[in-house]
Amino acid sequence: MKIKIIARSVNSVVNGVVGMSENIEAISIVDRLLEHARAIVFCNGGEEKVYIDSSDWMRRNLDRRVEVMTPILDDNIKKMLLKVIDIQLADNVKARKWNAE
Repeated sequence: MKIKIIARSVNSVVNGVVGMSENIEAISIVDRLLEHARAIVFCNGGEEKVYIDSSDWMRRNLDRRVEVMTPILDDNIKKMLLKVIDIQLADNVKARKWNAE
């Protein structure tokens, strides 16, 4: 199973580095507006667990603020969030990634 990361700005993950990131697919989406879903999906053996959170997961935010994460229990909201994530992962216009190749 691959770890898929959608960053709203520049990230330093190089995809496909043997022994380091061969199981990671990271993309960066940078546009004029920095709108993005702060959602996390855990596959959980086929039963996806979806969470939303308040943080950008940057050190300054995690060290100096109280951040929260909560599970999404409503199936309709969960489906909507998963659709947004799928759309972002399929982006071939604004998404960028660094490959080891």
